Amino acid sequence: MYLIHRTFHRNALYDSGVNVEQPNGWKSRRAVALRLVLGTLLVAGSTALFAVAFRALLAWIYHSVYLADNVVDAITGLRPLGRLLVPLCGAAVAGLIARWRASGGQNASNVMEAIALGRIRLSLRVTASRVLASGVAIATGMSIGREGPLIEAGGAFGFAIARGLQTPLLQTRVLIAAGTAAGFAAAYN
Repeated sequence: MYLIHRTFHRNALYDSGVNVEQPNGWKSRRAVALRLVLGTLLVAGSTALFAVAFRALLAWIYHSVYLADNVVDAITGLRPLGRLLVPLCGAAVAGLIARWRASGGQNASNVMEAIALGRIRLSLRVTASRVLASGVAIATGMSIGREGPLIEAGGAFGFAIARGLQTPLLQTRVLIAAGTAAGFAAAYN
C-alpha cells in the first residue's frame, strides 16, 4: 500500500524523473497514473490467464496420462514400480530443463528483491524454463506446489509490462508486486 501511495505522491513523480508540470502528453501526472492503472490491469489479467492455463494443463495431464482427477489419485493409482519411476523420471527431466536454461540465479527470491529494491531484472525466458521444469515436477508427483511458478510468472509479467509501458522505477516495483500478488492469489483459488 505504501508503494501505491508513493506512486501518486508528487515527490515520487519528481524522483522518478517525470515532468509533472507539463499539463498534456505522456509525462503529465494523469498520464503517469493511467499508465499505472493500465499496467495493473494488464498484469492481473495476464497472470490470471496464465494461472488458469497452467492449472488446466496439469488437469489435462492427470486425465490423459494417469486417468485421474488430481496428482494424489494419479500417483496412488500407479503400480509400486511406477510410484518409484514416474517421480524419478520427472526429477530427471525437470533437472535437465533447469540445467538447459540460459541464465541461472533467477527464482522467487529475486522477485521479492525486485519488489523491495527494484534492482533486479526478471526474464520471461528464464521464467518460462523454470515454469516448465516446475510443471514437469508437479505432473510427475513431486511435492513442490503451484505457488512458485505462478508467483514468479506474475512478477515477470509485471516487469515485462512495466518495461513495455516505460514506467518509472517505483511504478515498476508496484507492477511486479501486483503480478506477484495475483500469482499468489491464483495459486490458492
